[in-house]
Formats: sequence, C-alpha cells, structure tokens
Amino acid sequence: MITLTAILWKLAIYFGLFILAYVIYLVYKLILSPYLVYLKYKKYSNVYTTDRFYPLIGDVKDALKDMKDGKAHYCNRIRDADKLKDFDMRLRYEGIDPVMLILSNEATEEIIKMMPHHVDRADTKKGIYKAGKHAFIFKPSTEKTMQRRKLMVSEVSFNRSSRFVPFIVQSTLDIIDNCMDESKVHEFVEISNVLTFDAFTSILFGSDQKELANKKYPFVMPDGSTKGMCLRDCVINSFKDHYSQLFHPLTAMARFLSDYNLCNPFKRDQKNLDTYLNALKKMFENAKDPNSISKRILANSDLSHFEKLHDINAFMAAGAETSSHGVASTIFLLKKFPEKLEKLREELKNHGVTKEYIRQGKFSMEDLAELDYLSYVVKESFRYESPGPEAFVYTPKRDITIRGVPIPKGMMIRNEIYSTHYNPNYWYKPFEFAPERFDVESSFYAEARKAGKTGPTHSRRTFGVGVRSCPGMSFATLEIKIAVAVFSVMIDWTFEGDLLTREGARFGIGSEVPCLMRIKKDY
Repeated sequence: MITLTAILWKLAIYFGLFILAYVIYLVYKLILSPYLVYLKYKKYSNVYTTDRFYPLIGDVKDALKDMKDGKAHYCNRIRDADKLKDFDMRLRYEGIDPVMLILSNEATEEIIKMMPHHVDRADTKKGIYKAGKHAFIFKPSTEKTMQRRKLMVSEVSFNRSSRFVPFIVQSTLDIIDNCMDESKVHEFVEISNVLTFDAFTSILFGSDQKELANKKYPFVMPDGSTKGMCLRDCVINSFKDHYSQLFHPLTAMARFLSDYNLCNPFKRDQKNLDTYLNALKKMFENAKDPNSISKRILANSDLSHFEKLHDINAFMAAGAETSSHGVASTIFLLKKFPEKLEKLREELKNHGVTKEYIRQGKFSMEDLAELDYLSYVVKESFRYESPGPEAFVYTPKRDITIRGVPIPKGMMIRNEIYSTHYNPNYWYKPFEFAPERFDVESSFYAEARKAGKTGPTHSRRTFGVGVRSCPGMSFATLEIKIAVAVFSVMIDWTFEGDLLTREGARFGIGSEVPCLMRIKKDY
C-alpha cells in the first residue's frame, strides 16, 4: 500500500527534477547559448565583437554607463564610430538576445537586395512590438501588410502634405502663445510632445476631436494607484512601459508571463494600453472632418475596422514621438551652433517669412520649397541626432550569408544608425554640425567631395532603408521643418546650465537628459 509519505516524496523528487531541468534551461538560454553565438562570430574579421563576453546584461552596460554619467544612453555608439568604421557588422546583445547590427553600406546593400523575400520585418512580440502588435509597421511583408502600408503612405505623402501646413503652423503658434511662459523654465521635449501630438490629432481626426484627446483617462501607476492622463501622456507612457519590458528579468526567464500578461508589470501595461486604444477608437469613429486622415481611411472598404484602428495607433505613437524629439534636437543644435541659427533666420527673413506673415496664416508649402537652408538644417539634424536611435528589427526567412558571414534563419538584424552617421569613411568631419554638407554649392561640400566623403547611398538611416523604410518620412520632415521655422522666427531661446557645452546632452527617444529651456518672445 502506497503511503502519503511515499506520494509526497515522489512529488518532491519530480518537483526537484523539474526545478533542475528549468535551471539547466535557464543556464543554456541566458548564458551558454549567447556565449556560443559570441564565439561563432568572434572569428570573422569583418564582424566587430567586444573583447569580453558579458552574460545577461550584454551591451546594456554601455547604455547604463552613459546614463550614469548624465549622457544620452546611445552616446557610446557615437564614440564607437571610429573603431567600427571598417567593419561590415557588429554583434550586439540586447540583454540575452544576440542582434547583428549592419554597419557598412555594402552589407546594407546586400540586405536590401534580399528584402522582402529572404529578409523581412520581424515581429518580436515583445517591448513596443507588443504595444503595436496589430499594426502593419511591425508585420512581415505580406500582400495585406503592403496594402495597408500603401494606404497610409498615400494619405501622408508629400503630394498631399500641403493641406497639413496650416494645422502644423497653428499648433506651433498655440504652443508658443499658451504653453511657453517667458518667466518659466520649460522641459522642451515635453513641449515638443504637446506640439506634435496636437498637430497629429488635428490631422488624423480633425480639430473637433481635441476635447477627447485632452480628456483625462485612468492610467494605472507602478504602485497600483490610478492617475488621470490625457491621451498624449497615455500613449507616451504606455509605449515607454512596454519598451521597459525588454529589460525585465521575467521577459528572459519566464517569457510566457510576458506573452500572456499574467502578472505585473505586463498585466498592468496591457490594461493601460487597452485604455489608450479604447480612447483612440472613440476618436477614430467620431471623426467628422472630411479632410481628416481617419475619415478618409474609414471610407476605404479594403481593410477591416480593426486593421485601420491599429494602423492609426502606430502612426500616432511612432510619428508624434519621433517628430517631437526631432524638433527638440534641431532647436537645441541651432542654439548650440548659433551661427547656423543666424544663417537660417537670414534665409527666412530674405524670403519674407516674418512674424506677421506667419500670424496671418500665409506660410505655405511654396515657402518651404524655397527655404533650402532650412532643408539642410533638418537633414543635418537627422544625421547628427537621429530622433530614433533604434532601427526596426528584421530577420532572415532562411539561412543567408552577408559579406561572407553566415546569419541563421530567425536571428535578429538591425541597421545601425549612429555609428554609420558618424563613420569617418562616409562623412567629412562627422562630428561637426554642418548643414552645408548638403549644399552642393557650398565650400564645405566641395571639400567633402574632394575627400570622397559626401555621405553615399544608405549612409543616412534615420528613416530606415529598403522597401520597408519609414512610411511617414515625408510627413515627419514636413512637421519638423515647419516647427523649426516658426520657432526661429517667433521666439529666441536659451538652455539652462551647461547643456549647450555638456558632452552627451542629446535628446533622441529614450534620452533621460532634461532639455531645460527659457524663451524670449520679443528679441
């Protein structure tokens, strides 16, 4: 007869074996498997690997050091540009996950030729990919995905952008008039977030939907309390929280808890995301303005209501956030290099773009087309300080070889942005903020051309490369140009403390460096 003690003993043995097996699995998953990948690529002379393997934290250690030193978390990539200049690829670890970063233009060209049949957008189903998991920008390039992409691109293309100019100009003026007090210090990234979100809201849903956008929605905080947030703060905090999940121990050790949102922070983050999506759905369905993007997309019968909603979500979240950091960085750089600001203001003045001209609503696409130096400033800002330091993830559908290096099916691939933007093989004086590098009539361009360093194809990667490059590139560029022009004409500004001279003061997405600004409306 089997006794209770014997049963409990057997259960204890089985449980112990299960724990042992799980520990072995974790050791393999967290340490051994990443280390084997490290050893594999260390032998390739055109793949950069670190001198030592750092288990668990991977290259996150470099970002943490930057942040500890009061710098933007991606400054280490800029510092590494010179030592990476002759490599095709770099093996990087995002926590425990190995990622192959594409450095050289030659490697990039080979990747592009394989898109999308052999190399395609990867849906990692974690981090911000969870927050936007149903949007086309995170999906592989199926016929349906490309149909959805085409619809969104058609709505925000350069040819249709002229109707957006008044919204963006007015949103910028509203920010100056209502949110920027001369007696106060402003966090300019937050100000830019308000600006770009308001502009996006008007363009996507119509100006009559601002009440819903400004309404307070319940957002659950880490301590369990609930805080009322407007839609803008909901989306920013929701995507930020989902990004933080990448570095949560449970994401690596018990992935199913993250996948199914079985415990906090995953459960809480999903609840907040649902709150935001429900609010967005109301705005989407209540759009009345016939010229709004939402109204036009709703009229399309080729896509489901579900698909349209989630594509609007991705456009709102990714577009507004990226543009706001682009505006903040450009405004900062213009004050850091004041001779460039004066040159821009001189161009605006010579073309009749004055305070009165802007207030009267006359600023138009025709003006923008004639403002060459403004275009050079924004292009150089994208190179010098890309708003998004991370490119989208791709993956091979089968085993492939790039520049003689084997990359297995399923491995994550990213185009490296910053190391390429500062690669001295591609760019003349890469650490100099020089809008003139894009002016073919300038002496700087002549020197760069003589040196053979004019930024060849694929050297600018802010908006990605290939068939899945950013669908909102034209719109984002337009919004940043207008905001920078209006700010440059309407106000003067300075930054607090040593920001203008401090090494590592950068304001791309994820930077925790405060962008503290004071303004002067009469100058």
